[in-house]
Amino acid sequence: MTQVTMDETASAVVDGATILEMRELSKDVPVVDDVLNYAMSLVAATHPELASASDTAKKYIKYGASPRASISLAAASKAYAFIKRRGYVIPEDVRAVCYEVLRHRIGLTYEAEAENMTTDQIISEIINAVEYLRKSRIGALIVIERDISLNQYISRSKQLYADISSDLLVSIF
Repeated sequence: MTQVTMDETASAVVDGATILEMRELSKDVPVVDDVLNYAMSLVAATHPELASASDTAKKYIKYGASPRASISLAAASKAYAFIKRRGYVIPEDVRAVCYEVLRHRIGLTYEAEAENMTTDQIISEIINAVEYLRKSRIGALIVIERDISLNQYISRSKQLYADISSDLLVSIF
């Protein structure tokens, strides 16, 4: 076997300080509640033990992503929107980073391995299931905090019966 040495050089396009500054700036990219709920729904959909889990999740996922995955998904979506030169996060940003964020946070069953199912295939199925529910306005994500009563949640909640885009919400708020 012959080895060939190539004289290639790479020049920096950005320095470390700029990268750190960009990382800090991306943290300020706003995410509307609808998009955050979408991200949390994707993470919740990785849990086969939930009654709302899809057949794919029940069959192929041994354990789902932890709640910290929602935080990572939101942070990665902000960075993706920033890189795309957008001042807000949209569901497409969440989908774009979903594979990288969830891929190593989901444990597959032996059945998934036996059927040569990849984590990416399962994530695709989860995205499709959550998209169907979101577009059909079926399902809900409920987060309960210890110090807040159910009546407080009810009094603060809003029910929307309209087609509302993330662009519209960003322009309002």
